[in-house]
Amino acid sequence: MLLGLSSLFGVMCGLILVYTIDLPQMDDLVRYRPNTTTELLDIHGREIGSFALERRVVASVRGISTRAAAGAESRLRTRPSSATGA
Repeated sequence: MLLGLSSLFGVMCGLILVYTIDLPQMDDLVRYRPNTTTELLDIHGREIGSFALERRVVASVRGISTRAAAGAESRLRTRPSSATGA
């Protein structure tokens, strides 16, 4: 009986959490376009300048080396949690 009530309470808390967090809809994720750098080109197609609020480069998953991806994952795992005050 207690196990069933605990399970029900957990499911209800999970549903409340899911529906109260402001997450993007799937359609918004399909159309997502991050801010990227604008490049200015001359008449020959050579870059003469660029400007941006955020210097992002869009890369496909295949464009990221496995070594770089592994390094990023290890840094995320070793980062201290803000909840611990570290």
